[in-house]
Amino acid sequence: MSVASFRRLATAVLAIGVTASAVADDGVRAVAADAGARVEAADAGTRIEAADAGGRAAPESRSPRIPGELLPAPSLIEALRRAGLIGEGVDPVPRFAWTLETKRPLRDPKLVSERFLGSPSGGLSGLSPMMRSYSPQPPAVGSGERTVLSVRGLATVHPGESELGVSIEGLQLPLRDGAGFRLDWSDDGGRLEQRCRAGAREPAAALNPALPGEARRIDCEGEGRYKGIPVGVSTTVYYLERLGVFLQAENTIRSPLGPLRSWTRVRGFSMP
Repeated sequence: MSVASFRRLATAVLAIGVTASAVADDGVRAVAADAGARVEAADAGTRIEAADAGGRAAPESRSPRIPGELLPAPSLIEALRRAGLIGEGVDPVPRFAWTLETKRPLRDPKLVSERFLGSPSGGLSGLSPMMRSYSPQPPAVGSGERTVLSVRGLATVHPGESELGVSIEGLQLPLRDGAGFRLDWSDDGGRLEQRCRAGAREPAAALNPALPGEARRIDCEGEGRYKGIPVGVSTTVYYLERLGVFLQAENTIRSPLGPLRSWTRVRGFSMP
């Protein structure tokens, strides 16, 4: 987002930077494929009941619980609260499942099914256990799929993890027309800075007829470098207000290889 990027977008940009460097130095396609695999790995690191009269998501009658073994370090939980992503008074994430079709640079399209188990009310609102599989059908509870902890579909955090790896300034949910915020990401040998602005709301059904509520469009522009190689990025993200999650819809990376595009489409959706 792009908020939608956090680890996903930034890691994708940095991975493509590695690819660009390899190609510029007469590297082979295998290196590009490896960068694509890094994008997939970054992707794999991430993604309410009916709304009340004010359009805010109504909590479930029995608030979901997050198993203690999934929680990151208290310092990271506090950082997510300061960033405006979780906490009292922000939109919860409900129980729902969707199937996404994703296309990343140098890779064939693939289907990713995710089942969000819902976030609790209170200080952890916005965090949701989530199950992911790479098949057309959403993973069923008890199917043996590994459960991870999703931060509004932007990233996953791991047990005991103490740092998010991204600096967030100015983000406040719910988003308003024209609201701006900034993301700064740094990794080994690379850095990405993005400036994002919230646009108009539109029916979420424009993204998929089954999606409820409104979707807030967010446009982001960013620049970065990886080991001295300049890269730029333009991203379109949607914040799905009834679901409390972000969806990165379009992404274009500008590199010495030329523009490298990726996209995500919602192919299926269900709520209990």
